[in-house]
Amino acid sequence: PMTPSPNDHEWGSEFWRAMNECANTYFGEKTKPSYWKWCRYSPRYGNPNIPPHIDINACTYTIDLQLDGDVDWEIFVEGKPYMMQSGDALLYLGSDQFHWRPAYPNSNIKSYLEMCFVHFVDEGHWYYEKGPHWIDSDEVRIPWRRRMEELLPKFKCDTYQPFEDPNDFPGY
Repeated sequence: PMTPSPNDHEWGSEFWRAMNECANTYFGEKTKPSYWKWCRYSPRYGNPNIPPHIDINACTYTIDLQLDGDVDWEIFVEGKPYMMQSGDALLYLGSDQFHWRPAYPNSNIKSYLEMCFVHFVDEGHWYYEKGPHWIDSDEVRIPWRRRMEELLPKFKCDTYQPFEDPNDFPGY
């Protein structure tokens, strides 16, 4: 199977070539990889918490790949639930489409869900033009916050988890 290792940073491997081909097919041929993240969710590491959000980083296009797990934990994109199985991928616009997960479905510290998040941007994106540090600029943060404030009431529902810092978006 084409499964990335948490230490694999090579975009040239078979797995990364497949991810790039998928992005080019579904998002357009001018997409460029920005970054990826491997994550293992489990109560062993604290309460998994994915509140409603749009991504602020270089995540114009997102491929969520479920690698492994023993728990069913749906993801909501624009209010629509998706239940993934190991080996499934969900493609969406991470910095445009509102997404979240409800509360983690159990407290068993042995339960887990492993995900790989692979992100892409278009040519000319600030990530390549100005560098990854540009995320801290007002040009990125202010429009992101405005969009979050617009989307929070639109998709408010009982599956939301609270933000870790309630000062970010109180009441949600």
